[in-house]
Amino acid sequence: NLKLPVGTPLKMTDDFTKNVEEITDQSAGPIDSVQTTIGSGQGQGGSRDSFRSQIRINYKPYLEREISSMASIENVRKSLKDLPGAEIKVEKMEGGPPKGNDISYKINGENYETMGAIAEQIKQILKSYPDSLENINSDYEGGKPEISITIDREKARMFNLATRDITSMLRTALSGSKEGIFKQKNEEYDINLRFKEDSRNSFRDLSNVEIVKEGKRIPLSAVAKVEMDQTTTEIKRQERERSVTIFADFKPDTPNKSLINNEIINKVNALDLPNGYSLGEGEGQEVRNRSTAFLMQAFISAIFLIFLVLVIQFNSITQPLMILASVFLSLGGVCWGLLIFQQKFVIIMSGIGIISLAGVVVNNAIVLIDFINQIRTKEPEASVEDSILKASLTRLRPVLLTAITTVIGLFPMAFGISFDFASLSLQIGSESSEWWAPMAWTIIFGLTFATILTLVIIPCFMMIDAKLSKKN
Repeated sequence: NLKLPVGTPLKMTDDFTKNVEEITDQSAGPIDSVQTTIGSGQGQGGSRDSFRSQIRINYKPYLEREISSMASIENVRKSLKDLPGAEIKVEKMEGGPPKGNDISYKINGENYETMGAIAEQIKQILKSYPDSLENINSDYEGGKPEISITIDREKARMFNLATRDITSMLRTALSGSKEGIFKQKNEEYDINLRFKEDSRNSFRDLSNVEIVKEGKRIPLSAVAKVEMDQTTTEIKRQERERSVTIFADFKPDTPNKSLINNEIINKVNALDLPNGYSLGEGEGQEVRNRSTAFLMQAFISAIFLIFLVLVIQFNSITQPLMILASVFLSLGGVCWGLLIFQQKFVIIMSGIGIISLAGVVVNNAIVLIDFINQIRTKEPEASVEDSILKASLTRLRPVLLTAITTVIGLFPMAFGISFDFASLSLQIGSESSEWWAPMAWTIIFGLTFATILTLVIIPCFMMIDAKLSKKN
């Protein structure tokens, strides 16, 4: 995404974009197709912004590439890093639900230019971490340059000029005015009169425009003040308040993200904001908060429904609680697994993995407790210890096989291994595997940990329950 200075003509944007295309072709690697849009983005009144453009690159299939798309994107980003004249943002198009930027802040206030100045201060803080952050930008749009003409009515009256006389001449000079119709055969053509191009393309030319009135030629500068000015192209609002958002992303494999994020928070909070201006969480953090809240509600709902079914099945309260203990044991396994193997916790996919665990890990506990109950029913003369030992030994193999086959079945997803039936070839690693791997690893860690502890914890719980029942 390219953004040149506001007001840049379309032709200059096109020339600059062609230069970027040439650099991209040399650094992007195995490209399948390129689509370029000049004047992209929606401007005022539904018009296109002439100072924006977009280059969309489609890569060849994964097996036909020598480098990954992320490495290619990084090469493009480095080759365009020092190119002057525009703000250039190189990013990968994301699939799936929105995840928001890793770092984002929202400024609220009244004056849009003041918020833009605050946004620039925050951007400078983010740019002080060049090895850790990328795609540093904001949605603030600077003022669009324009020429302001203020008519001095007193001076105009001295020359017997009306406002209409001045505006009519300016319209003729810049846009032209219809002076008649030319007829040829059966066709009619408008006759449009305006200044030559070399007499209307500069600020000085406009200042020297002369208004003809009653045979006199009066310079525009004699009756009006002509000056350069800027106007705000758009004002963004969130929840009916003016706002500007600043955002950035961590580079892949950046270490100590939490430490860097805390440093940035401290520096941003230390900024001295003018009265009436506030700083809050940006869209990225809001997206993550909404996702976390939704997944938490889904997890609690899943636990409640599982508990309800177990109570009906076992006609008991204590045994379903024992079974649900395996769910919370699996959460410990997820945390330890991610910590030991240095895996990332991705809110959406890891959260879905945890919810999936709630329905998977309870199976082993259900099988074990149900078999213990069957033995105690069929052999009432046997002691509780003997019933638990017999059930545990009998169900040990099925429990382990069930867990092992589930874990092995998740390994292809975790390692990004797939089979291409079109080319009959094995494919290891892909962009999509990066999306699904966190969910697979979450289930693997949680299920492995919970299975091992279930074989220990559930018999202990059953012993405790039996002793308490006997004592009562």
